[in-house]
Amino acid sequence: MISHFQIEENTKAGFELKKDATQFIVIEAKMRSRLSHRTVKIDYWDQVSRNVACMAEAIAKKNLSAKQLKHAAFYVTAPEVQIDKHKFKKLLSKDTITGKVKRRAAEYGSESTRASGNWYQKYFLPLMEQIEIAAVSWESIIELIIDLDPVNGEQISSFYDHCLKFN
Repeated sequence: MISHFQIEENTKAGFELKKDATQFIVIEAKMRSRLSHRTVKIDYWDQVSRNVACMAEAIAKKNLSAKQLKHAAFYVTAPEVQIDKHKFKKLLSKDTITGKVKRRAAEYGSESTRASGNWYQKYFLPLMEQIEIAAVSWESIIELIIDLDPVNGEQISSFYDHCLKFN
C-alpha cells in the first residue's frame, strides 16, 4: 500500500488513513498465483472486489471524501504471461467490481448503514469514480526502472528472472 496512513494495531485492517490523505494505492503482487475468484464463505466475492471494498471502508472509517484523493488506485502486478493467461481483465472491470460490491453491501441487512445504501452511495461509488484499476506487468515495471537506472534495473531484471525460474 502506498498512502498517507498510520498503523493501528487494534483494528481489523491494521491501519487507518490519515485525515489529510491525498493518495491511496493498493498493489496486489502476483508471480504464479491467480487472483481469487471467491472466498471460503462467499462464492461470488472475489479478491479484487473485496480489496476495493476494503479501500472504501478505510475511507468511510475516517469519514473522508474520495474526491480529496489525488491518486486512488488498485493495481495487480504479475508476469505478463500470467496477466494474459488468467484474463485478469474481467475481475479488474469496474462494472464487475461495482456489481459485486453492491450485492455484498446489500447483504449486510438492517443492522448496518450499508443496507440503506449510505456506505455504497457515500463512499464506494465516489471511490469508483476516482480509482484507477489495472494490471501492470512486472516486465513493464522493470523496463521503466532500466530506462531510469540501467545498473540497478539490470540487477532487478536478473533477480526477476530468478524469481520466474524458482517460483
